[in-house]
Amino acid sequence: MVTPIALNSRRSANATEICQQPFAIRIGPKEAKHELKLGLRKRGRWEWWQGDAPSQEEATGVPQGHWAPYDEDVSLELEVQWLSNLDFAEGRAAVPAAPGFMVQRVTEDRPFDYCGQPSETEFLVKDIITLDYPVYSKAEIKRESCYVQFRENDPHRRRPVRRVGAKQLEGYAKQLEADKIGQTIMDGLLEKLGGIECLKRWQKRTVRVQADAIRYSDPGPWRPREKQCIPLASIKDVKTEGSEFIVLGIKPYRFRTADAEECSRWVDAIRQARET
Repeated sequence: MVTPIALNSRRSANATEICQQPFAIRIGPKEAKHELKLGLRKRGRWEWWQGDAPSQEEATGVPQGHWAPYDEDVSLELEVQWLSNLDFAEGRAAVPAAPGFMVQRVTEDRPFDYCGQPSETEFLVKDIITLDYPVYSKAEIKRESCYVQFRENDPHRRRPVRRVGAKQLEGYAKQLEADKIGQTIMDGLLEKLGGIECLKRWQKRTVRVQADAIRYSDPGPWRPREKQCIPLASIKDVKTEGSEFIVLGIKPYRFRTADAEECSRWVDAIRQARET
């Protein structure tokens, strides 16, 4: 009879850590690239923050900008490293990205910190990036998808990076049409509270349906404030009235669109986002 051997606390902790790694990092780089190219393994997409990237202490909210995808070749190489390089996946090492740039994962116990290390420009304490940097969402932190891109010999010049998993990409595809609408349509927003109109006139807003909320901002550059959103989790129902739709949540919001067809597209996009 084989007697089971109990793992000690240290071995148990190590076993748990390995199980949390993507695919347990069990394939080599050549095998990973081969499977990704043939479509035998679903691949994620790597994106960098295009726009303002102030220091963490100077950022009072999400800075102006947006996530932009890397070129296909760069994204593929990063995905291969993510699958095959355990040190990279756990945030212990950086790997090459575009020519002259490196990418490194940020974890709770391993922030992006090059203080005291050789650099063309002195790396200051304020240059450190942790998971609290405002462009990282709670979902990305939970999925361990937070990274930083930096100059190979100058980590002072850095900006956030994220990995979007295959499952999230499928959800984004459902919202693509809604994002296109949100970027081009300027809609009126009439806020109501307890069934009574708080405002007597329609206000122009830029509106977007996103992964976790319906967000709106003043006309002009896209700068949504934290309170200018309707969390998808709070939405109970969406109703239509001709070319207008009403989002019923903690309080109802009424949106005006160009016609009934466009109104239907908005409602479908919101419902798809809630189901994702």
